[in-house]
Amino acid sequence: MSESFNFKAILLNDLKETFFLTEEFSERHMVNGTEMDVLLDDYELMERKGSRKENEHFDGIFSADVLMYVKAEDFGVSPKVGALLILDGSKVYRVREVTEEMGVYALALGANKV
Repeated sequence: MSESFNFKAILLNDLKETFFLTEEFSERHMVNGTEMDVLLDDYELMERKGSRKENEHFDGIFSADVLMYVKAEDFGVSPKVGALLILDGSKVYRVREVTEEMGVYALALGANKV
């Protein structure tokens, strides 16, 4: 085989062509007023919650969480922990955790409920 395959390039292509394909995994959402492809991951969120202490909470208020994946190139500058994020024009969350891998942000978002 004369072609040289770059594993990282293949993975990046898979992210764009599969992971964020709206017909397969992601959905279009408004994030801070901009429409973009987003993946909301309930399964990973349950895994993360399962690894926390049962009584973990913030400021004495129950925290409802959303785990959101979004392409960094679509989102722009990485949000800071503590920043507000508005999803679909009406749901307000606070960024609790941000990680970035291979051009994808994983945002753990918290919405405080009494």
